[in-house]
Amino acid sequence: MLFSARWRHGDVLSYATPPRPDLVEVARVRTFSETFSRPMIVYSVEAHTVSGAVTVSRALNEVTSLDLGCEWRETTRSPLRYVNRLVSLGLTRQF
Repeated sequence: MLFSARWRHGDVLSYATPPRPDLVEVARVRTFSETFSRPMIVYSVEAHTVSGAVTVSRALNEVTSLDLGCEWRETTRSPLRYVNRLVSLGLTRQF
């Protein structure tokens, strides 16, 4: 079992359909993008992120393991707050 905790401070990109006056107030850089097949504005916001994760590994044989992980992340920059909950499943094989 693996436990991890992280703290990060830096730029966060937020893709949004205008108008977003809450993002305009805190964004240092704004540019247009059609990355998600529709016109959006990309806002670069300086923020901090706190996260924690738990990963459980189960050995299947001498060279293969199955890994299940859960992670929680919270990114904030007043008045913005983004919360992510992630679940991952992986197969590790050593050669």
